[in-house]
Amino acid sequence: MGGGSGISPRNIRGILFRFKDDHPPPFAAVARLATTLDYSQHRNAVEAMDRATATSLASTTISACAVAGLAWMGGGVPSVLAAGIAGGVADRAAGRLLGEVRDRLARLRGLPANHDVARGVRQAQIQALDRVIRDFAARRPDADPAFAERALAFCREVQGHALGAEVSVNEDLTAPLGAAIQGILAGPGTGLASATVAEQIAGMVETAVLEELRARLAPQPLPPAFEAQFRHGADALPRFLDAYGAHVTKAISQPGPFQAIFTAGALARIEGLGFDTAEGVQALAERFGGIEAGLGRVEDAQAREARLAAARHAELLAAIARDKGVPHDVLRALLARMGETGVAEAAIEARLAAKAEEYVALRAELDRRGNDRPEAAAARARASRLLDTGDLDAARAVLAEGRGRLRALREQTAREEAGLAAEEAQVAALALRYREAAALYEEAAALVGFDAEAAWGYLLLAADRMQAQGGEYGDNPALREALVTYDRALSLAPRAVRPLDWATTQNDLGNTLARLDESGDEAALQRAVAAYGAALEERTRERAPLAWAMTQNNLANALLALSGRGDEAALPRAVAAYGAALEELIRERVPLAWAMTQNNLGNALLTLGKRGDDEALPLAVAAYGAALEERTRERVPLDWAMTQNNLGNALLMLGERGDEAALQRAVAAYRAALEERTRERAPLAWATTQNNLGNALLALGERGDEAALPWAVAAYEAALEERTRERVPLDWAMTQNNLGNGLATLGRRGDDEALRRAVAAYRAALEERTRDRVPLDWATTQNNLGNALLMLGERGDDEALPRAVAAYEAALEERTRERVPLDWAMTQNNLGNALLMLGERGDDEALPQAVAAYEAALEERTRERAPYRWARTTANLALAEASLAAQHGEPARLRRALLHVEGALEEYTRLDATYDMDIATRLRDRLRAELGEN
Repeated sequence: MGGGSGISPRNIRGILFRFKDDHPPPFAAVARLATTLDYSQHRNAVEAMDRATATSLASTTISACAVAGLAWMGGGVPSVLAAGIAGGVADRAAGRLLGEVRDRLARLRGLPANHDVARGVRQAQIQALDRVIRDFAARRPDADPAFAERALAFCREVQGHALGAEVSVNEDLTAPLGAAIQGILAGPGTGLASATVAEQIAGMVETAVLEELRARLAPQPLPPAFEAQFRHGADALPRFLDAYGAHVTKAISQPGPFQAIFTAGALARIEGLGFDTAEGVQALAERFGGIEAGLGRVEDAQAREARLAAARHAELLAAIARDKGVPHDVLRALLARMGETGVAEAAIEARLAAKAEEYVALRAELDRRGNDRPEAAAARARASRLLDTGDLDAARAVLAEGRGRLRALREQTAREEAGLAAEEAQVAALALRYREAAALYEEAAALVGFDAEAAWGYLLLAADRMQAQGGEYGDNPALREALVTYDRALSLAPRAVRPLDWATTQNDLGNTLARLDESGDEAALQRAVAAYGAALEERTRERAPLAWAMTQNNLANALLALSGRGDEAALPRAVAAYGAALEELIRERVPLAWAMTQNNLGNALLTLGKRGDDEALPLAVAAYGAALEERTRERVPLDWAMTQNNLGNALLMLGERGDEAALQRAVAAYRAALEERTRERAPLAWATTQNNLGNALLALGERGDEAALPWAVAAYEAALEERTRERVPLDWAMTQNNLGNGLATLGRRGDDEALRRAVAAYRAALEERTRDRVPLDWATTQNNLGNALLMLGERGDDEALPRAVAAYEAALEERTRERVPLDWAMTQNNLGNALLMLGERGDDEALPQAVAAYEAALEERTRERAPYRWARTTANLALAEASLAAQHGEPARLRRALLHVEGALEEYTRLDATYDMDIATRLRDRLRAELGEN
């Protein structure tokens, strides 16, 4: 015995002995009993309690009811304990003793499952609750019958658990009740009487029992009248704790393990405190004897009712077994299950008959199946045998196991079918039937819907095929369908669960959005940049270096496209992203990816060249040349064609800046690209290269190659057969603008009809090339429209000249010197041309404005940077100065005009620009004649 307190029974008896004569009962009486108590007769029981660890008086429903019930009954340790806590013992030594008692109570632990004390107390509690419910139902016939029926069913269920040796009876009390009781038992003295303390604990336990009942009956509430009778009784009917005390009295008064262990353990457990069991039982009998007799009558009635119910059940089982052919074991199992779930007695017959019908139908279903797989047939046979014995749970388990085996087979079959569907999709894609391929991948994803990762992979392939359909055939609805599929794929790869798969989906989503941008959906481009940025949050260089580099490349592509919409900050970001990608995409490691990024870097450098960075153009040509070392026609024919096209673009720009050899190389590059970029294979890519070829041919035609001009117009018209306004509105507008350029050049050669067609083409282009949408492209077309109107003005259309000036001035609103210096200079030159012509037709204010426009153009069109353009503008300035000199009679201005034209002629001669040389020579000779120098 003992524990951790350091106080033995002998010590406690000694302390009590010293105080036994000085203190009145009940403390002195208990002390006297403690000094004479023979512990040997209870030793076995007490030691059993030690081994089991006696119950804590504040942690479980069972022990809390025991404390409250014993305190309520009076006498014994609870009263002494309550009196001591309430301040009934004044002596400090006794106070210390009671402190030790409180400490011990706080350290005790719960009883093991199925302990006799636990069972006895739980039975007493439920029997008392059953009594109060029956009394209430008999006294209040107007009350809701469903309440009494469900409450009594709960009592039967719990009583069955408490009696069954195989069921654990460790039912915990709610934490608030445990803490409250512990606080009362272990708190400091309050001056309250022991009866008051006992009543406090009793009230808490009553509340706990009511809460347990209320929870089991929810949502049905407890009748208020029932709660009042439960706590206070009614007329001659006992309250719950009185009925509880009577049941405990009966249990203690009858010999057996409950009496021995409960009295020796629960009441004499506190080290050294004891009492005369006979006296305690006598006190209990005096208080609760009358109630006990009443309970006996109730229990006899219950026993009779149980016997009658058992007889009815036996007859019912026999009848149903005979009529339905259901085995007795099955019916007994069903009846037992109904008892456990609280089915009312009046409903048992109908419910059991219905369940018997269900059994018969189920048994027939199990026997009917004859063509099942062997796994299913075996499961049904085993389940049938178990059903016949009434073992419902085992039968269900067998069927569940069979389902699991079939599920595994089904999933394996589904995976194999999905694999075949994916291979069929590959064949369809090989035949350029991308929609069919996407549908097959969707089917594969549906087949493996039970596997989120596998389904995700197939959905990604389906979206990729739809992206190919949109990109190669200009099928915008296909691109939007791909977006929907990517969204579905994202739901199957949550970022928190599979971050890299999520990032892959974001990257591919960005690719599709970028394709949509090519069809004029500007919002898609911003969304693409956001998608790539999201992907890079998980696709880090450390975690997935190659994937990180690919997404950097894709992000750069989107930024490059944004720069074409006027976002100046996007272009250097694009160049930086390509550079970052090439740090991991090394030629030796991933040659084709390296070549792709070199191609894309060339695109960014080409854009820088368009914006006036002459050094960027040779770098772009070099990047494209590097890409073609790996992007060969034999290995990747379409990619080879793409890079040939891009190389042509860079060479064309170099040619526009005076390098005629580069123009010839550009034409050759475009024609090479068209060998693989056929209209049947890649219609939009074919149209793009046709458009670019037209640009190169036009540039040659402007340099004097007359035969190139009709070819340029034909190339543009071919491009417009695929570049329709509905499919790719911005590309359509671009080619309309270029067609206008070709027709305008033909118009310069004397074709007035071509000139009028050029004006119409420019105006068509401006329907999609709006200032808000693509400001720089809008400005370009305004400039070109001004050129066509200027030529019409030269042919005698006086109304066309002011419209030309207005078009140039509109262009300069976006073509600023800071943003695009060379284009700004070009438009200043053209504006000068229109103003010069107006001046020559009598507008005195126009000539000085023309001179100012030419001089502004020459600030960027320098002889070093753009010698040919410089020569053209310088020659134009000479004409304006000559016109002003003639208008005002200024020889000095005439001399300046001569110097300008001579300078231009030097560059034309050096560049071998024969057409321009002839014009400049005639002007020089005329000016010399006017100056008298011939």
